[in-house]
Amino acid sequence: MDKMSSKGRCDSSEGVNYTFNILVIGKKRVGKTSFMESAGCKDVAGHEDYKQLIVKDIDSGCPVTLNFFDTYGGDKIANENEMYKKAHCVLCIADITTPDGCDIFLRSYWHTKSRNRGGIPFIAFGNKSDLENIRAWSTKQARTDCDCGDIPYIEVSSKTGKNVQEGIRIVTDATLQWAKRYRATYETGDPFKDPEQNLAADDDELAHDLNGGGCCIVS
Repeated sequence: MDKMSSKGRCDSSEGVNYTFNILVIGKKRVGKTSFMESAGCKDVAGHEDYKQLIVKDIDSGCPVTLNFFDTYGGDKIANENEMYKKAHCVLCIADITTPDGCDIFLRSYWHTKSRNRGGIPFIAFGNKSDLENIRAWSTKQARTDCDCGDIPYIEVSSKTGKNVQEGIRIVTDATLQWAKRYRATYETGDPFKDPEQNLAADDDELAHDLNGGGCCIVS
């Protein structure tokens, strides 16, 4: 594992630390806030809509900062296209005890794809797995829907903490893989601004795919 320098930068072969904006979407009362609290997220000074979590890149040992933006009620985000442009990953949460809960996965997936052409990761979470006795839809049903979009799906319990850290690892790994694959960076390291993008994709086709999408921030 790489050591941290005196300035807080990880001395890895890549020499970068990553900061990502994670858009958290879902209907009211599905447990978005409790999920972030269970994961250990902290408030971000000056940015009341954000929660922050610092984890490590398993491969390099470098810190990865995840800034979670809670959309407060699902459909509110529908007209906030600017948030999609700043996002590096979308985390969609549904309540397994709500009959039409998993319908949001595919709908939100295509909503995201139409507003961020950068191909950012989209991860689906079924929350409240501790309430198995009043489950309204099956794991198989959710996975069948998610397979249509090749969407990773995991069931968690914000109340007990079951699979929460595993879910955070999936979000982190998926976003890191995406960022490293496209090698796209922002001009600045401030994730709360909307800076110009500096594309360095492998070829013209990848650069075209990234047009209009979010990309990784090197801090």
